[in-house]
Amino acid sequence: MELRVAPYQAAHEREWNDLVARSKNATFLFHRQFMEYHADRFVDASLLVYDGHKLLAGMPASLHGAGEALQVRSHGGLTYGGLFCDERMSASAMVEVMGAVLQHYRERGVTSLVYKPLPYIYHTLPAQEDLYALFRYGAELQRRDVAASLDQGARPPITKGRKWAIKQGLGNGIPVSESQDWAGFMAMEAALLMEKYGTRPVHTAAEMELLHQRFPKQVKLYTALHQGELAGGTVIFDCGACVHAQYISSTRHGRDLRALDVLFQWLIDDVYRDRRWFDFGISTEEAGRVLNAGLADNKESWGARSVVYDHYLLRL
Repeated sequence: MELRVAPYQAAHEREWNDLVARSKNATFLFHRQFMEYHADRFVDASLLVYDGHKLLAGMPASLHGAGEALQVRSHGGLTYGGLFCDERMSASAMVEVMGAVLQHYRERGVTSLVYKPLPYIYHTLPAQEDLYALFRYGAELQRRDVAASLDQGARPPITKGRKWAIKQGLGNGIPVSESQDWAGFMAMEAALLMEKYGTRPVHTAAEMELLHQRFPKQVKLYTALHQGELAGGTVIFDCGACVHAQYISSTRHGRDLRALDVLFQWLIDDVYRDRRWFDFGISTEEAGRVLNAGLADNKESWGARSVVYDHYLLRL
């Protein structure tokens, strides 16, 4: 191959997004309109890799630090963000592509790369060539978070406790629906995170509304109400074969009413019943070193089982 690596520029937007659309291992989070909603927070270091004039792969990335501590992450503002490509990518080609990417960053003075591969549940075809290439170049596993994901085609039964909670919630007459109350939901989420963990949501209500406007089919809010008041809700990122719960929140009263049980039963069994995966998100803290066992048990009670979200470190 005659590989050429080019830093992403605005003029590349169309071909970048076209590759995202046909890729076997990319989601709408790689679309430039998603990546650039918070462009002011990151120094973009995204790349495109060509074989001659043919675009083979792209990689969302951002620069962090300076001097001998200059690091590239793929991407600092995304949950995941490795090399994405279409069905033509082979293992041998990916080894060459990874080598060209690493050499490009070395020449820019980068001393390390943090690589966050897309978990396999988001793949439309097998696409773990990048994991093999990382191994070949000596990458070290730096962080591993564990999520709980439900396989709709091979789903273990829900627990008796979860069945009871759903029955109780249905008996309380909790209406569920898609919603546009982004401000109300994000305020509820912020209160819950502050109460439990002393943290704030990654996104603001205004940012979530903007993302919904840009991606109305992929970014959706679903809520459960009681007597017209918000009792619980979730933000869904619809990635095609995999549906991901980005935020899950409820009020104390909503928890007593089992509002989320009613909401998630509806989402899993009706709204997204035709999807392969329903991902409840990670249950780990402190960069993966601590498992929130209660949170993991809660998600697994739906029949979900473990999928990991990894970070690899390559010293250049």
